[in-house]
Amino acid sequence: MLQSFKMICKVEWYSAWNGNDDMNFFALGYVFLVIHLNMGWASNYALKLVGMLFMLGGLSEISAFSGAFGDLKKQAYGVMAVSAASFVAILVLKLADIGGALFSIVSVVAGVACAAAVMLFLYKLIKLLIVNNQLVNDVSNISRLYSGWQKLACFTAANILFDILNRALPAGLFADFAGVVVTITKIILFVFVISTGWTFNKIRCDFNDKHPDEGDE
Repeated sequence: MLQSFKMICKVEWYSAWNGNDDMNFFALGYVFLVIHLNMGWASNYALKLVGMLFMLGGLSEISAFSGAFGDLKKQAYGVMAVSAASFVAILVLKLADIGGALFSIVSVVAGVACAAAVMLFLYKLIKLLIVNNQLVNDVSNISRLYSGWQKLACFTAANILFDILNRALPAGLFADFAGVVVTITKIILFVFVISTGWTFNKIRCDFNDKHPDEGDE
């Protein structure tokens, strides 16, 4: 009985991912991109780099269905450049053991620039999915993704804003309040990462179901 259950799970997992690589790449890339870690961690920018690599793979593949997606490649390279520069800057300061005000300023600049570039890219990507909703059967999933992503973007911005305030304000009541808000928004943010990632996965499965022949070529 247990062996049969394991076999069914294995078949379902394989079937879910044995489709068009483009939507698989998009779903993975999206999750990596929307995870927002501490702006002073190099891993925060490494995730963005990995996410954009997946996105580039998805853009290359899905361009066969709509050439408009190919136009996003230039912006994708720009996001990669910002992410790479941020990663290197934070890593160099960490290795050089440079902290204090300089590290805090670089972290904020890198974090804001990277988050803005990523969110702008995702906005354009989701808008393209809305325009090209004929690629899937259930267009309501794309609407839910856009709605969830908007909330995720708002909480990402709020988290960054209060993180900056927490760093800039002198120790005291207001700084403590900002720190509490950072924690709360971070928790809510990761809830939206999971929920929107799950919705993107539904879109991926729907796309693969609608285009099974193209995925087998």
